[in-house]
Order: sequence, then structure tokens, then C-alpha cells
Amino acid sequence: MKNNTNNILYYDAIAPEYNNMMENDADKIVRGKVGNKFCSIVKDGAVLDFGAGTGLDIQWLTDKGFTVF
Repeated sequence: MKNNTNNILYYDAIAPEYNNMMENDADKIVRGKVGNKFCSIVKDGAVLDFGAGTGLDIQWLTDKGFTVF
């Protein structure tokens, strides 16, 4: 239980800056590579965006024509 408490405290502490942390240049590069790989395998359809913390993937997924849940 202590580990869960530490995780909660950590994410509570970084919550105000979380979106900014996920939009740095290194993250954008990784997100782009993952997106390209994903689109090379999955051509169309519906996608479940689980763990959608920032929702940053929703925009490119919908731009590519995917239905996102």
C-alpha cells in the first residue's frame, strides 16, 4: 500500500505541469514515431485510447480517420 501512496503523491505533485511535460520536443519525437508505426499496421477502424492522461493522441488519431473511444 505504501507504494500506491507514493505513486498518488507523485502524480498529485506533478499534475499542474503534466501536460507541459508531455509536450516537450523529445516526447513529440517519440509520439510521432509511435504514431507512424501504429498507422503502418492499423489502417482504419475504431481505437480505444486507454490511460488517456493528456489526450494528446486523440487529435492525430481522429485526423487519420480513426474513431476514438
